[in-house]
Amino acid sequence: MRFSKLAFCLAAVLAIPGLSAAADSKSTYAEVSTDISIGASDAIALTSTFSLTTPSWVYLQSDGRAFPNAGPAIADIWMTADGNTVSNGSVIDWSTSLSPQQHSFNTIGAVFLQAGTHTVALHARSLNSSGYTLGANSNLSVLVNPATAVGVASLAADTGVLSYNVNGLNSQSSVIPIQAQATANINGSDGSTLVALASSRIFRWGN
Repeated sequence: MRFSKLAFCLAAVLAIPGLSAAADSKSTYAEVSTDISIGASDAIALTSTFSLTTPSWVYLQSDGRAFPNAGPAIADIWMTADGNTVSNGSVIDWSTSLSPQQHSFNTIGAVFLQAGTHTVALHARSLNSSGYTLGANSNLSVLVNPATAVGVASLAADTGVLSYNVNGLNSQSSVIPIQAQATANINGSDGSTLVALASSRIFRWGN
């Protein structure tokens, strides 16, 4: 039997009334133009600076790819707002892999910012002494005022061991065991469309 743990899950819940437009003109999208070599030091791959005239929610998302160099790296990719971490850490561990391959990553976050100028950034580093490469076209999306209401929840630490007895279960007639890990409360108006987004990492534990 294999056991696993869930780490640093973050959920952002958006309420969008009808089909109205969401993000405003301060929103940005950027991509890494070429491959970037990443080592143990914190590297900033992309940034976006914008000014808010009123306090606003800002939704951040980054997707992309990374691949190991010659050594068995452990990639860590995350986002900050004004130097403060506001997303999950997307971790890719090649340290014990017998066939280390390129892998996609995803990290999301939402933060309420006061009026003024702010900078958000996509960060990358290796958690050991081996380096890796952040692939070209990895991106950073910044949505200012993404919805009429936003709720955020995250795990402050890794969960306990997750282990479910699925012996005899099948997709046709059985209820798959579930366990809530993060709950976001949101005050949306009646009839609003709700969009739930989550990003996390999970890793094997024990045998």
